[in-house]
Amino acid sequence: MAKSIEENQSRIESLKWLLVWSSRSWKNFFTVVSFTVISTTFAMVYSSWDIVRPQLAERILKPHINAKRFEEVGQRLNKNTNAGIISISLVNISADARKIAYYTVGGEHDMSVEGFDDTLFNETSAADNARTVRLIRGERYCAEYNPETTVLSSKAAVYNKIKYVCAISVPAGYSKEFLGIIAIGFEDKPRNEYHVLNELVIAASRLLE
Repeated sequence: MAKSIEENQSRIESLKWLLVWSSRSWKNFFTVVSFTVISTTFAMVYSSWDIVRPQLAERILKPHINAKRFEEVGQRLNKNTNAGIISISLVNISADARKIAYYTVGGEHDMSVEGFDDTLFNETSAADNARTVRLIRGERYCAEYNPETTVLSSKAAVYNKIKYVCAISVPAGYSKEFLGIIAIGFEDKPRNEYHVLNELVIAASRLLE
């Protein structure tokens, strides 16, 4: 008890000295105010760090699709794969939703399809759903295209008579985050599917940089 009283008295004396010292000049006064503000701010940040740290880490480490790279990625895929259609979709798996964010037909940017909303899973095609699950697992594939598939816009077959499609998830490979799909359609089966799939891996990686 006595020790506590002594400590309180010591703090009061220190506070009195600080007030007297700060009143001697404006410079001293501003020094005290600045020190108080900095100390208070540091104390607040330190006390809330355990709350802020996980959120900050998630924001820094969580992958994000860079929409500014759509055009660059699309042009590279057009040049290196000769795809008839290129589609980049943003995905919300919990809402079973997919939205086309970038679309090209015959190498030309087609903005009329962008913003098109669709479900991620197909109510009428079990085969299409199986391919979607493969994408969620981080796999990539090439397969025959049919109008029921949701990986490309329903307008794809009308536009370019697409018969074959290759697709990859974004990020490429298994990840806790399933952010999007890159799908490219061909009028005929590509001669070198391995090359096409490698180009898709590069494209998916570029979207996250």
